[in-house]
Amino acid sequence: MSDFGALSVGLSGLQAHRRALDVTGHNLANVNTPGYSRQRVDLSPITNPTTANIFARSNDAGTGVRAGTAYRLHDQFVEMRALQEHATDGALKQSQAVLGQIEMAVNEPSDTGLASQINRFMAAWDDVANRPDDLSARQQLVELGKTLAADFAQLDGSLAALAQNSGRQLDATVADINAAAAAVADLNNRVLAAVNADMPAGDLMDQRDVMIRNLADLAGVTVRPQENGVVDVYLGTTALVRGNRSEALRVDVTTTPGTTAVVWDRLGVNAASGGQLSALQGAVNSTIPGYRAQLTAVQLQLASDVNTVHATGFDLNGTPGLPFFQMGPGGIAVNPIIAGDPTKVAAAATPTGLRDGSVAGQIADLTGPGSAYNAMVLHLGIESRTVNRQVATQSLVTEQVDSAREATSGVNIDEEMTNMIAIQHAYDASARFITAVDSMLETLIRSTGLVGR
Repeated sequence: MSDFGALSVGLSGLQAHRRALDVTGHNLANVNTPGYSRQRVDLSPITNPTTANIFARSNDAGTGVRAGTAYRLHDQFVEMRALQEHATDGALKQSQAVLGQIEMAVNEPSDTGLASQINRFMAAWDDVANRPDDLSARQQLVELGKTLAADFAQLDGSLAALAQNSGRQLDATVADINAAAAAVADLNNRVLAAVNADMPAGDLMDQRDVMIRNLADLAGVTVRPQENGVVDVYLGTTALVRGNRSEALRVDVTTTPGTTAVVWDRLGVNAASGGQLSALQGAVNSTIPGYRAQLTAVQLQLASDVNTVHATGFDLNGTPGLPFFQMGPGGIAVNPIIAGDPTKVAAAATPTGLRDGSVAGQIADLTGPGSAYNAMVLHLGIESRTVNRQVATQSLVTEQVDSAREATSGVNIDEEMTNMIAIQHAYDASARFITAVDSMLETLIRSTGLVGR
């Protein structure tokens, strides 16, 4: 190698280490950027020709160093695991939120909850049994019956509103999934263009991974890497994103309860789902309608039990007891005839028993409606506690997986600073090498042929 060729060796060192320093600076600049994966540049020697020429052979050590294209540090296995855990975490947290809202609507235990209102209503029957000829006790009973019916209707209305809100949230989630899928397809296209042009694509891949993690939370997706940095995203066994094309989902709502479905917009068939999407579908189709059905069953039992006993009694006029409650589309309601005339409350066992309250006493001893409602509240509490425990456990698992991913891909300031110092010293050494070669060339140029003059 000539002395002038040595300058080229030194220059390659300057250029390669400057490139490495630029990447290190990029890492440090993005230390707090969500989803950023740290990048590295591989340095490789520029070797001599490996094929000998009869008139040109080289015994030099090499001709310098070159910096490759920046690449990101990324563990595909850990990333796949993270998508699975985030899908489970998203589903559980969404279920937790729905059950928490149901608990807020039920509001038990509470002095104003339905359990207390049922107890007050039954206690009012006991007051009538003790004072069957007291119109004020009968009036109080009727008013408490109206209040109880209104409380049932209010709770059912709250659950119905929660179901509507969950349905609207399901629509919004599907729209978010479609937007994220389209964004992943666009990023696939840009990554492919960058890779084909031998340009850095790490930042684009990071942006794509953030969108895919969002899709995992929303719908529970899986990823299949393809050539040239492109990935396909699957929802179940069907591709949500394939290359630079994405499919869309839509919510298919029918008038039959429990049949709200998420389907592929183009195919019209049900789409497999996970994450928040599956939890919202479960809330709309099963969880909330299930508790509304239990609440309706409690009302039916209350009306049936009270009416059955009330029909065996006689009112203050000696008339057989009318149904105390009526069941309509909105739930139970006090019979308008009894509501307008409290003397129609059938408290006596005989037509002439004006001071007889034995039938009212039998109604006061009824425990079925209260037990049925308490069983519903107990089931809600158990289901909510179970989900809360699952969320706590899954959160720890998800955090551990995220920590493992961060250990591989995250920026460590201490490590980057160490790399920066090493690169700086290498850059300085290349500069000093060029200075030394320059001094040698100066000696050669200025001093050659001057001896003896």
